[in-house]
Amino acid sequence: MSYVQRLSILFIVFLIALPLSAQQRDLTDADRAAIRTVIERQLEALRQDDAVGAFALASPEIQAKFETPERFMTMVQTWYQPVYRPRQVGVS
Repeated sequence: MSYVQRLSILFIVFLIALPLSAQQRDLTDADRAAIRTVIERQLEALRQDDAVGAFALASPEIQAKFETPERFMTMVQTWYQPVYRPRQVGVS
């Protein structure tokens, strides 16, 4: 799996934490702000090595798959290093 694919999958994982996905309806400005907030909170939790906080923002499916915050953090550190320690985060 390429770097871009892994990065895309992780951001999708972050977005799944929201109750309504973009695929289910049109996004409003409030939706975009909520999505941005979740992503920013998860990136901040990762930056602080807060496994519990980062795991709490993952979707229920991801939580079920990895079962513990420690396993989730290990997965992110191993497979998503650019997300775990980004050099720069852009907002569009």
